Amino acid sequence: MSIWKTMLLTGTIAGTLAAGTAGTALADDKIYTGGKSSAYFTVFGPLLKDVLAKQFFKYEVAVSAGSLENLKQVAASPTSLALVQSDALMLESSRNPDLAKKFVLVRNDVAEECAFAVTAATNADRLATWGDVENVGHRLTLITGPAESGSASTLDTIKATSDVLKDLPVTHAESIDAAIDAVIKGKADVAFFVQFPDISNPRFKQINDNKLAFIPVINRAILRQTVNEKPLYVATEVKVAGVQLLQMRKSEKLTTACTPIAYIAGNPDLLPPGNSQIDLKELIQKLRAIDVEALRPKDAWFKQMLQNTAHATGAGLEAALQAVEKGVKAVH
Repeated sequence: MSIWKTMLLTGTIAGTLAAGTAGTALADDKIYTGGKSSAYFTVFGPLLKDVLAKQFFKYEVAVSAGSLENLKQVAASPTSLALVQSDALMLESSRNPDLAKKFVLVRNDVAEECAFAVTAATNADRLATWGDVENVGHRLTLITGPAESGSASTLDTIKATSDVLKDLPVTHAESIDAAIDAVIKGKADVAFFVQFPDISNPRFKQINDNKLAFIPVINRAILRQTVNEKPLYVATEVKVAGVQLLQMRKSEKLTTACTPIAYIAGNPDLLPPGNSQIDLKELIQKLRAIDVEALRPKDAWFKQMLQNTAHATGAGLEAALQAVEKGVKAVH
């Protein structure tokens, strides 16, 4: 994940205190994560809570609709923490500078999530790459999770790279599982979501059991997206179990766009001088200094996921990108 290390350990961002947040105490505050079944809520949030508890920082893990809601929660309460997708954080910060003044990026070297799209097996030949999705985008029903979710934010970002897709309406399901189920039942053509590439996750089992086909979410335009000269996505080869991929028959691997988890805190400079400000500054300092392994799950699934994941470079990446372009040229 070295490509993202340049984003780490940035200083706090000065700004003006939001109304109603002065005097907030660092006691039983929140770590905003994701839905109840998300890895943010079930795994990474509790790990962070335990790390902080050892330093006598009392936090509770809270469910949320996703990255965009988490940003709003931290903006409203400077002593709150949150786990968000790095692409959502950077893009929302660039779009809303006033909001960005209320955050501090603590670190984003713990793990990466990846963009996935799935379609019915009967669409496999017609939707082999993201270029194929662009070719017929105006005729597709595209579905993702709630509007406040990180998946929805990522999809908006990726759509914006395409003249064909940028104005394409998107259906928002109540959850990613519901979006995938809509494809299974023939109510949508493509389900888009952002997910840890963990093949033991029930979501991958749902996809495999229903013989859905993965569409690699990658092209040159996606990889060129930057904020402040920092890339939003890195091309990553991931394993997706026994699914026959659209651009590489009989392969268990997929090259797609991925983005790290960002650990954020409120801006301590927005708190009045006193214990709350001192404590939050110390929390940020300690969280930045702690070994990354303390924030990583010890479970077998996580270790296996890391072994099954590698940043794509060189000839392998170029082949994946050319496959996308070949599909586009075949139509236009």
